[in-house]
Amino acid sequence: YHLAIGVQHAQFELDSHPHFEVVNRPTRRHLPQDNHLFLGQFDRGADIALVRIQGGYDGPVMPQAGLAGDEPLLDETQYVYVAGYGNTTETDAARGALNARGRAVYAPSLRLQEAELPIVEASACRAMLEGLIEDYGFEAEYGDFQVGDRTLCAGTGEQDSCYGDSGGPLVSYGGGVGEPMQVGVVSWGLGCGRAGSPGVYTRISAYSGWIRDTVGPLQAEG
Repeated sequence: YHLAIGVQHAQFELDSHPHFEVVNRPTRRHLPQDNHLFLGQFDRGADIALVRIQGGYDGPVMPQAGLAGDEPLLDETQYVYVAGYGNTTETDAARGALNARGRAVYAPSLRLQEAELPIVEASACRAMLEGLIEDYGFEAEYGDFQVGDRTLCAGTGEQDSCYGDSGGPLVSYGGGVGEPMQVGVVSWGLGCGRAGSPGVYTRISAYSGWIRDTVGPLQAEG
């Protein structure tokens, strides 16, 4: 079957593979209305989707901003955390191994990675990205990118999310004293870990109404 989410496309042919066991199949995808305006243009906004899976899910759910409480303070004094199995450098290749249950796993990193990132204010983020786009000659590809109320910017080099982390969580601990809350989704950036190059994340609270309307109350909402 073929699953397409925004600009990311993945072809799955797992049933015939001796090491893969399909536990839950995606059965339906949901995109916010404005996603259709920029389908395939992740830098234009609405880089978010919901996937309904066969069999459901009854495990723990991390609280999400706007759904299980107000969004925590997110300004340039705050740090957030991103995690994933994506590249640890821009040129990483996928690696393969069998996990403890004998299933084949392929990812740029076979160990879950985490990075602590400073929040970058939107106007500063926009200015930094505009300068890099001009330096790299990427005006045709990114000249009309959008950074604003529906996005968060974080990181200024060294630690960063990267290829293979897209769709993963950006988490806040409420200034270091609160419980973890997902505030963003890994979206895009110019390379990985480049100096002065913030990553751009979809802001969960901007889509909380659409999420609630689509899936109903979440476990984390009580």
